[in-house]
Amino acid sequence: MDVPASVGMNTALAAKVDVLASVGWRVQSQTVTTVSLEMRGPFNWWILLFCLVFFPIVGSAIYILWWLIFAQHHLFVRVENEQMISSGDTWLVDRQMGNLERARQFQLEIKQRGFFRAAGPSILGLVVAVAIWFAIIWVFIRYIV
Repeated sequence: MDVPASVGMNTALAAKVDVLASVGWRVQSQTVTTVSLEMRGPFNWWILLFCLVFFPIVGSAIYILWWLIFAQHHLFVRVENEQMISSGDTWLVDRQMGNLERARQFQLEIKQRGFFRAAGPSILGLVVAVAIWFAIIWVFIRYIV
């Protein structure tokens, strides 16, 4: 039988752990008033692409190894005097919570205005960027090669 991570924990701390678990954090250890969480950091595909283009094979292998070894993030949360105190990689939590809030706002905007009115500028920007990229490739193949 699986026991939830928040059993026997302070109520506010359990709620915070549930939110953090929903965005990818894993509980490493816990007490009634403290919890230690861990997660692997986000993989940066742009750095991998850069390494593949400028340092084929070796550069991308080095980046992947670096990510596997060093991309561990830790967060420690404790309750003192009914106040929650976080330490560790709080910048990542702030970024994740900001992303969640932006996603909620975008969902609300889609509900109010409709998908194409809300996402239209982003879709148009993507189409223009892809068209420019194809034009650059075409010019390169046509006139330089």
